[in-house]
Amino acid sequence: MYVVVNKESVNPYGEYRGYRIAPNLGSPAYLTIQDSTIMGKANRFATHNLFVTKQKDTEPRSAAAWNNQDPYDPLVNFDTFFDGESLSQEDL
Repeated sequence: MYVVVNKESVNPYGEYRGYRIAPNLGSPAYLTIQDSTIMGKANRFATHNLFVTKQKDTEPRSAAAWNNQDPYDPLVNFDTFFDGESLSQEDL
């Protein structure tokens, strides 16, 4: 379970405002084979239960039906979404 909170705002009970994410409810499936030679870069999004990034208008959409057609040069390469930006106190 993950909890996302705003440390600068509290509710009437004195608790931080936020929400929780429970990725294992429902289907917890994710790619268990790491560095697959067949999948290449096409399924790197499935190596963890949850990824959080800042949305940028210049980035492509996160889903494409043909992403696995060329596993070494996928239509959407999710590795480019992770550039080390801090998400602390950011509006997600």
